[in-house]
Amino acid sequence: NVDLMRTRPSWLVPLIVLPCIRAVSSAGHSRRVASARAARARLARSAADEPARTDWRSFRANLVREQRGIAGAQALHTDEAPSGGGDWWVHELAAPEPGCLLLAQPHAHIVVEEPLMHRAVVLVLEHDAARGTVGLLLDTPANATVSQMLRRRAEPSPHLLPLGGNQLLVGGTVLPRERLRVLTSRCDVPGARRVLPGLYSCAPDAAARMVAIGAADAASFDVYAAACQWSPLQLREELEAALWLPAAASAAAIARPREWRRDGVYFNLVEGLGGQYLKQALLARTEEEVRSWLATRSALAPGLLRALAADVLSAEEAGAGGRREAGGGREARGVEPPRPAVTADEVSFRLHALLYPRDNLTDVRDGVGSLAEQAAYIWFTREVEAGAFLNGAGAAAGAAAGGAATPPPRSAREPFELVPPAVPRSPKSALRRRSSERAGAAWAASGGSSPPGGKTSLSGSPALRVLSAAAAGRVSQENALHAIQLLLFDVLDFHAAPEPTPEQASLPDLLRRRGGAASLFSLCVLYATLARKLGVGLQLVRLSPPPGRTLRGPPFLLALGPAELFIDILAAGRLRTLSDLAQFLDGGDGDGGAVGRLSPAQLRAAAKPLDQRAVCLQLVRESEASSASVGRLAHAQFWSAQRELLEAYLRE
Repeated sequence: NVDLMRTRPSWLVPLIVLPCIRAVSSAGHSRRVASARAARARLARSAADEPARTDWRSFRANLVREQRGIAGAQALHTDEAPSGGGDWWVHELAAPEPGCLLLAQPHAHIVVEEPLMHRAVVLVLEHDAARGTVGLLLDTPANATVSQMLRRRAEPSPHLLPLGGNQLLVGGTVLPRERLRVLTSRCDVPGARRVLPGLYSCAPDAAARMVAIGAADAASFDVYAAACQWSPLQLREELEAALWLPAAASAAAIARPREWRRDGVYFNLVEGLGGQYLKQALLARTEEEVRSWLATRSALAPGLLRALAADVLSAEEAGAGGRREAGGGREARGVEPPRPAVTADEVSFRLHALLYPRDNLTDVRDGVGSLAEQAAYIWFTREVEAGAFLNGAGAAAGAAAGGAATPPPRSAREPFELVPPAVPRSPKSALRRRSSERAGAAWAASGGSSPPGGKTSLSGSPALRVLSAAAAGRVSQENALHAIQLLLFDVLDFHAAPEPTPEQASLPDLLRRRGGAASLFSLCVLYATLARKLGVGLQLVRLSPPPGRTLRGPPFLLALGPAELFIDILAAGRLRTLSDLAQFLDGGDGDGGAVGRLSPAQLRAAAKPLDQRAVCLQLVRESEASSASVGRLAHAQFWSAQRELLEAYLRE
């Protein structure tokens, strides 16, 4: 090429060299652009994977979740897909920290005398014990765009015009040196600082530059005017006055929804905390907001109800198939194992999620386990009081009966759950007076001998007697039920309310209150749940009077096995036999003469077991009736509509 250029005229040299230079320069520019794009893509991928790998906030949230016993998919149910995606979580904090949230309490705007503090959600950007705290109000849009704000400024800022179409957000009531702040989910903005995983703070100039060169969309940036600012002493005093609730949340939890609703982020976060904050969120809503909230929940409830009905029907079909296999005596080969039944407490939790989908119920599930542990401890002490373990000849008799003199076993799944022993036991000769009345009825109804009594040893301890395995099992069940009775009605002071409120008809609310008035059916569900945890199976029963007779007792009882024993929750857990049910079925003459003519077959027919379908519908009726009794007509209409939907799904 050099020889060719030497033989050509000089005026041809620029025509040959310049295109080559342009080609080399263009190729270098293309390589640089591609390299920059690849670097941004790698940075974005690393930022997306960073929370799961290195972020301590996500690690702490996972620890909180594991401590409370929540599975990842079961942690929280979102009623709308967040714009930012990712995991949705929120939990309380003991003290503020950078990147946390400050949730305003109901009386915060009155004490602080700032209307913007009403239902405020403040994202803390800076927190220092010496310099103070700076944050931004979330979910507070202004009635202007960025371009309208720029036209009103004395100093025009043309470099911010690429963000001119964005909605301006109010960040607070203080105008610091940085009047405009920008939040974004993009990590590739020059000078961006991470507030929390998936959320970054950047300068307005850098965001506008990204939009101007086409590297980002303007919708990726939220522009805030002003900010919230506290001195160290001021924030400490407001926290001591309970004006703010510190909480940690993921970026998905504070993302702006696609369809903006007034205070939507605030109520989502408060309901996500669960517990006592659910009532706070309900009381903070106006009547119009309650109707709008119930309308939103009504639109999303059919999916949850359909899934609940499908699980109930599948469990019933699996149970019926298992009974047919057992009756035919054939081994089921290649058949899926039967699906476990949907328990009444689980149904109550899923119905609770119709109104509060973000309530994770972790404290409720922990409360059930805690009560079961306490009942198991009381049961164990009663087992020890009722008799000693077999020794000597008693052990030989127990071995002949097929048992072994061993302590009561513990479940492999739940270490604190005692399994009812099937080994012979030696009960105490004289139980407490309150227990012996119930135990005597149980023994008489089951056809066994009377509880041993009378003699004691010289040391004052009761005489021991070796019983059969079946009789010892019945005594152990009696002790387990008596332990639950002592815990619920004596220790926690639960009692049935004549006209329960919605809080008294909700099982999660009962477990959070730990005592007080409650609806009869909810107490039956709670009693049956604890009995199941202790290995004692109880059946919910509806007491329906025959024609011509009136119900004079509790409409719901708990049936104990084939011994035809019933637990009367209205009478603080007293045991009833089949003949005792006659006193609840008055013939109308008032003297009980017609009652005595009821046959055992008629009494058995009056005590109708409730299947899973009936339990689901009754729980919804309880919520409907309790809401109507206190004048919450909008809630009553909501539950009435859900009951009709559930009935239709259960008939399919």
